[in-house]
Amino acid sequence: MFCAAVMCAAVNAQEEFTIATLNVDGLPANLIVDINPDGPGETWTPKIGEYFAGKAYDIIAVQENFNFHEELCSGLGEGYSHDTWPGAMSPETFDYTTLRMPFDGLNCFWSNDITGGRTDSVKWERSCGFLDHAADSLATKGFRRYELTLKGGAQIVVYNLHADATDDPDERTGKDIGDRNARYFEMVQLRQHILDNLDTRPVIVLGDFNCYYNRDTLKAQLIDYISNTGRATAGDAMITLHKGGVYPEVRDTVGLPIRDGIYVWSEDEELDKIIYINPVGGAELTPLEFTVDKTGYVRDDGTTPLGDHWPAVAKFKITAAASTGVNTASKSTASGEGLWYTIDGRTLSRRPSKGVFIHQGKAFINR
Repeated sequence: MFCAAVMCAAVNAQEEFTIATLNVDGLPANLIVDINPDGPGETWTPKIGEYFAGKAYDIIAVQENFNFHEELCSGLGEGYSHDTWPGAMSPETFDYTTLRMPFDGLNCFWSNDITGGRTDSVKWERSCGFLDHAADSLATKGFRRYELTLKGGAQIVVYNLHADATDDPDERTGKDIGDRNARYFEMVQLRQHILDNLDTRPVIVLGDFNCYYNRDTLKAQLIDYISNTGRATAGDAMITLHKGGVYPEVRDTVGLPIRDGIYVWSEDEELDKIIYINPVGGAELTPLEFTVDKTGYVRDDGTTPLGDHWPAVAKFKITAAASTGVNTASKSTASGEGLWYTIDGRTLSRRPSKGVFIHQGKAFINR
């Protein structure tokens, strides 16, 4: 009976799904001092939830979901499940021993016909700024990892992150090197976690990266690094669909246009990104659509966005691995070299002696 289940999982199958990422700007208006007076707050955060409910995206990753979680969920309705709310910022919740707010502001919502949940919540090992450089070190920023089974049975892994930010004055005056260095080490930490847990399931990494490709070495440190391991290929959905796969080159400020006293790093790239990773021999994600969806995401004046970011949305097709059937492992059918995986996705360093396993995209039974 168990062998039949493995055989069914190995045949080709396809399904499509949508996934969105949005910084919901959920900082309180006042936290001892004014920090977010123009945020959506209690008035507009329910409208963010209503926006999502109307779009009916399958998966929604949010950042800065601090003080208005109930308002967000009230607008979203009962069609979604989500992981644990991180908590609200206040003078009472500040951890004076670590000098941090003990919350990451991250949440993931998935439609009720998707199953799964969060497996890891990891804080960044590096950050920049306590009372300057956007004060990233006062929060517990990082990433969350989710294992989800789509309604058609395909399985994916989703990483939701919020990277180190940069104050506009620092960027304008070229004093953001500390922020860029922090993001560099955050991407190193992230890619190691991805590779340590990589199996045959494709991976989506999305969230508020707080960077542009021509300002940070994101492509080299995350996308190229993972692709160069030979274990997976990686790409950015926006770049793949709208730029022919050609990424902007990293550059300095020379020749950049200036608008309102701030360097314009990109005319058509957002800080929010959706990156996809396809393991070699595993299931494969193909981006079908990518959009920065502004339709309906406005306040009553018809122009002001509900929060300080626009939603980034992608549609993917997932295709199961092309392997067929179940094989009995032996020295003649599998050398044992390379990585093996248990049927539930755990990585093994060599061919196991007994059990049901995945190797090079094929299922094997070791008796």
